[in-house]
Amino acid sequence: MNIAIIGIHTGIGKTVASAIICEAIGADYWKPVQAGSLNHTDSDEVRELITNSTTVIHKEAFRL
Repeated sequence: MNIAIIGIHTGIGKTVASAIICEAIGADYWKPVQAGSLNHTDSDEVRELITNSTTVIHKEAFRL
């Protein structure tokens, strides 16, 4: 099963929604393009929010 979290604009909850889904079903997380801060990425935030040991957080394909 593939799930895509899509939304327009910053700060509307895409990262938190992704973390909730990853936590609930043990899904992997991948954000193909990271724009903005590279010091604390959305992948870093998801990693901090989840507690399960099955979710794999994949590296972004592009970092802008």
